[in-house]
Amino acid sequence: MNKIEMNIPLSIKDLNSSEDRFKIEFDLKEGSQTIISSKIEIGKHFHYKVFAYLKLHYNYNKKENIVTIAGVKDLGEKQISVRVILEDNQNHALDITLNPLKKINQSSNLCADFIDNNKEIKIMFKKIIEHTIEKITKEFHGIGVMGVVHTGMPPRITPHNYNVYKAMFSPYEKDRERPTLEDISRVQDKINSIYGGITVIGYGAIFSNVIGSTEDPKPLGYESWIQLWKDTCNDGYDWYDCTSRDLSNGDYKSKYCTRIEGSEDFIDPFGGHVIFGKQARKVDEGQTVFILPICHKHNNNDDNYMTNRCDPGHAVVLNNYFQYINNQ
Repeated sequence: MNKIEMNIPLSIKDLNSSEDRFKIEFDLKEGSQTIISSKIEIGKHFHYKVFAYLKLHYNYNKKENIVTIAGVKDLGEKQISVRVILEDNQNHALDITLNPLKKINQSSNLCADFIDNNKEIKIMFKKIIEHTIEKITKEFHGIGVMGVVHTGMPPRITPHNYNVYKAMFSPYEKDRERPTLEDISRVQDKINSIYGGITVIGYGAIFSNVIGSTEDPKPLGYESWIQLWKDTCNDGYDWYDCTSRDLSNGDYKSKYCTRIEGSEDFIDPFGGHVIFGKQARKVDEGQTVFILPICHKHNNNDDNYMTNRCDPGHAVVLNNYFQYINNQ
């Protein structure tokens, strides 16, 4: 079953509304799609009725069984938005998003005046958008989608982390204690062209190693791939667990994952290059791979598939990565 049905609660203090929730209903379809929720009357401005509805975009890759939506750090035109509109007149409408959109024509109409005089509405709608991202991700997982990509800003390069990311994305350049602005821009540009966001994967999602990922530009003295995962998926904090903790080919095996000798503690995991599915394989040039924390034993076993034991799990998305490596 590929049908999504959602009800997003609406709560606006001191304003009347004829309904109390946005209703979203659609069938999952391949390719890029735009979904519009039901419309809710949220009040009046002067003598005009004011309405609001949710608008979201998604892209479904049926072959990979992956959906892409705009995440909370996305700055683009396909952010999930709440459109506030007077009397169904598109000349007097305003899109509220988590991150600013440069739409000059929307800043000078009566709808903008309504928002300026009811500032709590913008705050509330931003919370609704965050809730919608979380809820629709769970709904996609619920109908069997393997991963939901949240697009967003790539890591920002600074003098402090330059050598770490340089080791990943430009390993043939020298380490620099004091990188120039041109050095930082070069590495930032490379990351911008590859970083695809974060994939949220459901509990029990199956994934396997990318064969040949040992040919990737390896960190020169750094744990860079796991550092990329930490920075983008774990707010920079350390992580000590294997995503497929003690599960191999779907079977539990006590102490399967690599541990420190004489201890229950794991050896710090790798940032492993993986794909979804039960079969490890080579990835064609231009395809997408994912970074997940996995232990040494899983990372070195291409014969067995792995299972996500985090609820949910998070993976870094690398687009066109092998094409980029071949052009180094």
